Amino acid sequence: MINFIIKLFIKNHQDVNNLTVRTMYGKLCGIVGIVSNLILTIIKLVMGFLVGSIAIIADGVNNLADVSTSVVTLLGFRLSSIPADKEHPYGHQRSEYIAGLIVSLFVLIVGLNILQSSIQKIINPETINFSNIIFIILIISIAIKLFQMMFYRRVAKIISSKSLRASSFDSLSDIFTTAIVLIGMIIFKTASVNIDAYLGTIISLFIIYSGFKLIKETVSPLLGEAPSQEFLEKIETHLNSYDGILGYHDIIVHSYGPLRTFVTVDVEMDSRLEMIEAHAIVDQIEYDFKEKGLGNLVIHIDPVDTQCENLSRYRKMIYEILQSIDKDLRFHDVRLGVGKKNKNLMFDVVIPFEKDIDPKKLKEEIIQRIKQQEPDLKPLITIDRSNII
Repeated sequence: MINFIIKLFIKNHQDVNNLTVRTMYGKLCGIVGIVSNLILTIIKLVMGFLVGSIAIIADGVNNLADVSTSVVTLLGFRLSSIPADKEHPYGHQRSEYIAGLIVSLFVLIVGLNILQSSIQKIINPETINFSNIIFIILIISIAIKLFQMMFYRRVAKIISSKSLRASSFDSLSDIFTTAIVLIGMIIFKTASVNIDAYLGTIISLFIIYSGFKLIKETVSPLLGEAPSQEFLEKIETHLNSYDGILGYHDIIVHSYGPLRTFVTVDVEMDSRLEMIEAHAIVDQIEYDFKEKGLGNLVIHIDPVDTQCENLSRYRKMIYEILQSIDKDLRFHDVRLGVGKKNKNLMFDVVIPFEKDIDPKKLKEEIIQRIKQQEPDLKPLITIDRSNII
């Protein structure tokens, strides 16, 4: 069913790296969300006011928030499709994240309002009149939300969309909240115990939690989050497939939207390679990287003297020293500079973000251990902190 809808409304639906196609996916999800949520909102608000149920009204208001969510999502995808211009040379794809943030804030406000109403109902309880038609409506609501969730999740996976993944989670929370209302009605019908206001409180707390979670998810890419492990593995696989690459480090990823990614990396190559040959290898890697839809890659070459026996011995020494201190420490850019007075050993050491290691003390300890083994060397060490090697 979902695949049929996608094929029916989206031309070239398989070309997900095309910004136009991606925008069409987003618009389709927005329209599906607006129509289905609007129907649910009208039905639940009408029935909620008729029977005097704060839980059903809360669930209906939550669906109304979902209508707004779908509208903002639609606008976000529309704005993200605007081409790059002089003021925004990297495009407007981050509009999708901004739209998600607006939706998240709205969800949070709605949750707080429902919580206030539910607490008032607990203090001043009101009589509730349930009917069989309400049961049927809530079951239909769950079925519609289940379809919505599966639709969002499917499209989010196809186009790798954070905002649609959040919408999928929001639909799942709606299924949960509606199910709670249904349970409350069953309890009232069988045991004559009115827990409607308490269920409204539970629903509101769940909505508030969802709002905070969505805010975190949408703010993270705007602040500049770390690339996923899956994307890093793709970069590493790509670099490892080329002859002439001895190693790589300092991978930096900048994302200006789902289809606007820039990557820089330092690669180690044999210093004996001619400049033209090395440049040709790098050009090929950068071209293939873009062709595979991985973004725009820029490579900096670090020459490595593979014939220097002393340098190989020093690399082994550095490795053993770092392993004895902490097995997660890494190093790169080992160079030997021999002058009239000094014999400089230069290299960088990388501390993972999750490690609580004092860079200054680490540097002092490494220098001390090197001097113990090689008194003539003058270590020049740069300490970096990163989770990307």
